[in-house]
Parts: sequence; C-alpha cells; structure tokens
Amino acid sequence: MKTKSSVILVICILMCLVLMSLYLSSCSLFNNTESEPTAEELESRAKENVEWLTAGPYVVVNSDTVRYVDSDGKRWNWDNIFTLYDKETKVMYMYTMSFREGGGLVMLVNPDGTPKLYKE
Repeated sequence: MKTKSSVILVICILMCLVLMSLYLSSCSLFNNTESEPTAEELESRAKENVEWLTAGPYVVVNSDTVRYVDSDGKRWNWDNIFTLYDKETKVMYMYTMSFREGGGLVMLVNPDGTPKLYKE
C-alpha cells in the first residue's frame, strides 16, 4: 500500500514538472518571439508624441529615438526622448516615451537646482 502511494506521488511530481516546463517555455519572459517594431511604427509613435506634446503648453526643441536591449540580452525596447519647454514659463523638460513601458516628464535644472530656462 505504501509503495503504491509513493509511485502515485512521484508520477504527480513528474507531471507537475512537465507542465511547469511547458508553461515556462511558452511564456514571453523566457521566450521573446515578438518582432521589433518597423521604422514606420517608430516614426508614427514619435509623431503621435510630438502632436500630443505640442497640443498643450509645450514646444519640442529636440527629439531622438534610442534603442536598447535589457541586461539579459533578450528583451529590446525603443524610447522616444524629447527636450521641450513650456511656452509661458520657458521652463525646460525632458519627456521620454517607451515603446513598451510608458514614459515620464522631468523638469531640467541648473547645477544650483533652479529650473533651466529656454533661451531663444
């Protein structure tokens, strides 16, 4: 009786291991099968960001697209980086928009900590 339950336990453990390995092999964290965006997709995303930014109080001074790969070498990303300023206050900002993870707006400051102002 004890031997039969031991065999059943071993079979259950083996089945769990097989199912876990099948799941992990199909999981995008371990098997990155996504293709990189095309140049057109990246350009379209950057254009959308500029339109969104300039619809408000900002003027875009400079923009760039940066490609990088995570430290594991498997997951790529693209960031649109914009330097802009507020039309009214002239305070400068850096805005980043990631192709995958979102983005953010950061005020630029001088070495003394005061807001950096745009000079025409």
